[in-house]
Amino acid sequence: MRTVHRVMFSSLFVIGLVWGLGFALSLAPGMDTIESIGISIALGAFGLTSAAFWPAGYVLICDYIHSRLDKNGAFYLKYAESLQKDLVISVIGAILLFLVYWLDSADYSSSGIDIAFIGVPLLIGAFYSLIQCCRLKPFGNPVAKVVFLKKTLPAVMYFGVAIGLLIKNSSGELSFPQALFLQISIVLGGLQSYLGCSLIQYSLTKEEVHPSPFIEYFYESVIPSQSGITKKVAVDVRLTNQRWKQRKSERSAEIRHSQKSSKKNKKNNSRDRK
Repeated sequence: MRTVHRVMFSSLFVIGLVWGLGFALSLAPGMDTIESIGISIALGAFGLTSAAFWPAGYVLICDYIHSRLDKNGAFYLKYAESLQKDLVISVIGAILLFLVYWLDSADYSSSGIDIAFIGVPLLIGAFYSLIQCCRLKPFGNPVAKVVFLKKTLPAVMYFGVAIGLLIKNSSGELSFPQALFLQISIVLGGLQSYLGCSLIQYSLTKEEVHPSPFIEYFYESVIPSQSGITKKVAVDVRLTNQRWKQRKSERSAEIRHSQKSSKKNKKNNSRDRK
């Protein structure tokens, strides 16, 4: 299975990179004016970011499957179960869309944006999860909203460019390869955003955080990192979870203490009335 993972990851990395660079270069207006330079840079960044979604999307899909099959531990099993309904609906919608085009006698038009809109609800779900995170109070403390806003800014910029390109595609300005790359990238980007933001929300809600065993295995054995960054991140996550456990126990002790104090005050008040 390690060989299969390596071949799939490498193939998607090459396909995404070559297609992404070709996509950006074919649409870039050049470097004649400041405006054209800005558009070219934005398209280049969009193409490279989209290219990264292809191999990373494969890893996250495999990670979710492992979680749902209870191969990543109890925490990730419950997390996967909490997303199952939305993901099943998205998969069924994609299958039905494929069947419609398969049975339809008309030729598929590359100017359509229907494939991309499989990923748009997932993207909306990702942003909604972040909004819900801002309302949470883990350990009795409100979440730092500025931190979440800063993290969402690159995603907002990326999908702002994506919507603009979808409008161009709907107008028939993109070729079939350009339109296909754009729409698949939006689906993969929406899926990864949804999975990532949902995990953040679930971790804050449960006041727990754990490294994924499959992600550790993948980036240590399948595509090993020379810098050992995977192990470092896993260690940091485990240390964070230990700190969270301590804060959680301290918070529970504070709540129990306050409840006891309130009970004592009520008893004292009732005695004073008597």
